[in-house]
Amino acid sequence: MSEVKNEMATPEKLSSIEILLNAKQKLQVERNWEKGLITVIECVSRLQFDGCGVFLVDSVRKTLHSHLGKGVFPPEKRISVYLKNTECPGVRCVLEKKTLHKRNNNVGEKWGASEPHFRVWVPVIVQDEVFGALAVEKVRWKCGITEDDVRNLEALACMCADFIERTKISFNPVPEKMLNTKLRYRLDSPDIYIIVEKNPEKSFDIFCDRVTHGIPGFVVSRMHPQKLKRRYNLRKTPVMWLSRTETEITVNPDDFSKLNYTISEFTARSGESVILLDGIEYLITQISFDAVRAYLKELRDVLVINNSRLLIPLHKGTLSPGEYSILKEEFVTIESN
Repeated sequence: MSEVKNEMATPEKLSSIEILLNAKQKLQVERNWEKGLITVIECVSRLQFDGCGVFLVDSVRKTLHSHLGKGVFPPEKRISVYLKNTECPGVRCVLEKKTLHKRNNNVGEKWGASEPHFRVWVPVIVQDEVFGALAVEKVRWKCGITEDDVRNLEALACMCADFIERTKISFNPVPEKMLNTKLRYRLDSPDIYIIVEKNPEKSFDIFCDRVTHGIPGFVVSRMHPQKLKRRYNLRKTPVMWLSRTETEITVNPDDFSKLNYTISEFTARSGESVILLDGIEYLITQISFDAVRAYLKELRDVLVINNSRLLIPLHKGTLSPGEYSILKEEFVTIESN
């Protein structure tokens, strides 16, 4: 007990403890992954690091990519490196599931000539799988990065992992029924299918056709899950509510990292699946057309690799002619009769 009291009596360490406790309290009441990761970055910055970044693992593409940054080395452009590139210290941190601390000039490598390097990498491990990593650097402080600094970062990484584990949404891939009749709708290849209609009736008809023929699926919708299940007679199919209301089955419209993780995990576990995203117009109004378009293009790789189809009902009148033309060129479009 005396050693603990002596350590806490140091003003600098007491300040670090207060910063970490403040971050922990914020993460305990947060469900939005983007806001939670911003809290983590702000905490790192308050711990007197000059540069910090959050890097996430893309298990589909087998890459480690920059997601958020702050300070003298923020990832101003999207940095991505394949997990087979073991010369990168961030990759080694992820693969070895351990903290890497560059203590001298002979240890650690840069990402590239014009890209940031960090002196410490700490993995964020969720259920024995590496979700991402925290990376930091100090350039203005003579003492450099101390062992206490590293311990603080490891404590923050554990908080981040607990936050992700507590707020992630996992669905069991279970089909509604196992009918032996033929499918009424053919969706030949894994892809994104945009069904042009004012109301999403045909989209749900196609979706229900597949989930009643042994294909697992789940729905992301603006409609409340209980109401949606009653309307379309879905008992086993999970529904995620696209809303700013904070619940356990809600995804915030600007929380693409959480939505992408949920879809990636579900499709990877399914073998074959179908997803219905009802609310693209809402996403566009809440974020932007360009951001939603970029997200869909990234999501397409997940769908193709995991043999899944994404159905998107779209009211054509909610977009400009130019925006509609872009979506029509980039994705499979089905005109509803």
